Amino acid sequence: MYVDFNFENHGSIWLVRPTSEATRKHLANGVSEEAQWFGGALAVEPRYIESLAQRLQDEGYEVSL
Repeated sequence: MYVDFNFENHGSIWLVRPTSEATRKHLANGVSEEAQWFGGALAVEPRYIESLAQRLQDEGYEVSL
């Protein structure tokens, strides 16, 4: 199965890794300029993961949690 975003749990932080340039741009356009990126992935606090995953799915993207 193809996914658009891989969600990686690293304990106190999650990394949301887009799988293409198009999904990276979409994610970058939807977050603050102050967002933290780490190795091409968006660093996200655990409390925001569920709502972010749901938003991306509502927009028609496939996510892997």
